[in-house]
Amino acid sequence: MLKKMLLKQSLVLITCLLFYGSFAQIREFDDSIDSVQYSKINKCISKSRKASSISVDSLINSSTISLDKHLARLYFYKASLLDTLYRLDNLNAIKEDGFNSKIKEVMKYFDLAIQKSDCISLTEYEYCKYIFMANLVSTFKKDLPMEFLEEYFALKAHLISKGLHPEKFGQGITIDYHIGLKQWIGLGVSLFSGYYPIVNFTSHCNGNIWKYKPNQVITALTAISFKYSHCLQANYSDFSFSLVDLYSPIKLSTTTFGAIVDHTTKQSNYYYRPGIGIAFGPVSISYSQTIYFVKNIHSPMEKGFISIEINYPINNDVNEPRWR
Repeated sequence: MLKKMLLKQSLVLITCLLFYGSFAQIREFDDSIDSVQYSKINKCISKSRKASSISVDSLINSSTISLDKHLARLYFYKASLLDTLYRLDNLNAIKEDGFNSKIKEVMKYFDLAIQKSDCISLTEYEYCKYIFMANLVSTFKKDLPMEFLEEYFALKAHLISKGLHPEKFGQGITIDYHIGLKQWIGLGVSLFSGYYPIVNFTSHCNGNIWKYKPNQVITALTAISFKYSHCLQANYSDFSFSLVDLYSPIKLSTTTFGAIVDHTTKQSNYYYRPGIGIAFGPVSISYSQTIYFVKNIHSPMEKGFISIEINYPINNDVNEPRWR
């Protein structure tokens, strides 16, 4: 009951904020908007817990909204709201009844927004539709209908022609160099590696240049990673495992465990190694502190590391429509 109440309140607040944003933009350009409706939006925001849900369909069908660009904005918010609603409903199974119809409903409103859009907002709507589709593709892959996949790859190619640098998902590889008491060089693999580049679009509209910048920070992460490092000055090896690592916009590692092995004495020293640093795209520089579980054995006792790493997906699971 509490979960349902919090969910309802969250949706009401999201609805109010979305509609407030759309009406603020509408009023900026069109003084014919009903001031009474506008005041209701403000009241909804200030008293969202008591307010009832506002129907976006009634706003779309309102005679006070006549300009296509304003209708496009409402269609866009409708698609975004439905997407949020279905995510909150925990629709995580592609086999669930009604799932495909809900996908089509969200797609319909994105398409209406694109059809009604002016040239200023067109790229924004196309990109948000692409993100919606990309999330589904990365989650469900082969379970989606082929026509959906074909539309996804067609939209992706269209946005690439406008300047999109697509995200990459797949298995990853890491090459690193460590400096501590000794110097080490290593190689690692990750079962999952994601890389989200900076996204900038430039459009020409009504003789002006418009820029749309949905993502200004490179984000990269890995999960379930295995790494081997070899000491350059002695017969030592370092084996490590990490559950999740963030590689950009900062380097952050909090789940790394491993062992340093002295092949001469056949002894091992097990450790936990957190690290933090800065990143420049796929390249990171970080400091790691080694915390040993047992300290009274005669094996290499590396403590602090300065590391230079290059991490990048070596394949892309959603790059080509070759699943069927």
